[in-house]
Amino acid sequence: MNNNYRILVIDDETDFVRMLAEFLESREFEVDVATSGVQGLEMFKSASYDLVITDINMPGMNGMELIHEVRAISPEQSIIILTAHPSQRSWDEAQNLGVSDYVFKPFEPDRLMESVQKVLKR
Repeated sequence: MNNNYRILVIDDETDFVRMLAEFLESREFEVDVATSGVQGLEMFKSASYDLVITDINMPGMNGMELIHEVRAISPEQSIIILTAHPSQRSWDEAQNLGVSDYVFKPFEPDRLMESVQKVLKR
């Protein structure tokens, strides 16, 4: 798989977002990180990304609000949600927004890589 892909990772847990970025970079993806929905949206507006990976529960702008904003800018943007607090409501909303995948934390790194590769091959 050609890993000249650019990924934006958004999560308010600083250690987690750093670890996830290092994991993806070790697989030769170009990764930018944001620690809030607002920061992630600003980064999204100023650059082009092949994939956005976001948490749902974040202070300020949560992940669903972020996804609504991203969809308004780029309706076809590939998005993966990572959440430690899955719910039927957020699953349904994610499906309605056309999210590419919905991954529960904690997750196995191989599970995330499988999802990332599947999404980027589309």
